[in-house]
Amino acid sequence: MQANYTVIGKPKRLNYGSHPLRFFQLLEFLQHIPENNSCMVWPYGHTAGYGTLSIPDWISVRGFESRTNRYICAHILAYALTNGPITGGLEVLHKCDNPPCFRPSHLALGTHAENMQDCQNKGRMYKVTSDGHPKLFENDVAKIWHEHLQLRKALAARFNISKSDIDAILQGKIRRQCMPKEISRNLRAMENSHLRCLPDT
Repeated sequence: MQANYTVIGKPKRLNYGSHPLRFFQLLEFLQHIPENNSCMVWPYGHTAGYGTLSIPDWISVRGFESRTNRYICAHILAYALTNGPITGGLEVLHKCDNPPCFRPSHLALGTHAENMQDCQNKGRMYKVTSDGHPKLFENDVAKIWHEHLQLRKALAARFNISKSDIDAILQGKIRRQCMPKEISRNLRAMENSHLRCLPDT
């Protein structure tokens, strides 16, 4: 591991918890990997679910010498420190499907296409809203549909009416006068939207 990074300058004074200190805490973690095969979850900062830290400016890591942005994902740095430079435009993939995990044995190299295919196969691709921002994973959307359909079915059985009647009530098409005022106002604002009845299941 020592061969994969070099001290190239004079270390600055670090306070406990300072971001550059995380690099040395990562080294400490990698030198004391648990014997079991459990995930090693990064306990500090996260971005989009992945552990993050910064490489101190007096440290040079093989493969990242020309990197201007010192912030990096913990699992990428852990792989590079353990196995050497990441070359050929490859990416570090999680075999454990646990983004904050940085255990080297749970990581593998792959192409961007393989990474995207792996995310899609595991239902971890983001859905994108109309303004272009990621909002939900595909498996989250599937769960919402499943739970909504189950609730709709249960309500229809409880009140002895059809599922299409449940849809009509919730969309304000019948018995709208009984609807809570705040919901009624929202529905009025969406009168011309694409709302439609859910399919029977």
